[in-house]
Amino acid sequence: MNGRGMKNLFSMSVALLSLLSLLSFSSLSGCATTGAAPAQTPPLPASAVCPVAKETFPPTAETATAEYDGKTYYFCCPSCKGEFLKDPGKYTGAGKKEP
Repeated sequence: MNGRGMKNLFSMSVALLSLLSLLSFSSLSGCATTGAAPAQTPPLPASAVCPVAKETFPPTAETATAEYDGKTYYFCCPSCKGEFLKDPGKYTGAGKKEP
């Protein structure tokens, strides 16, 4: 390959790497396809009560959660989440009739 061919190859390589870097950065920021910022995770409460075990505990990022009727429920363990999902109304009072 002559000097001119090497220069063109180098220029195309630099352009390709620049494009790949730009695409990679865009996908990490959540803006590649929609132009929108990634969804923000709401802050965790300082404490929560497991609706199944009735235990108060400080939730962490690893805490099991479930959405039900527009509300987020926090669980002290994954098995409590499983029990909750079998019959959420049993633990939320949904479906109970006032006397």
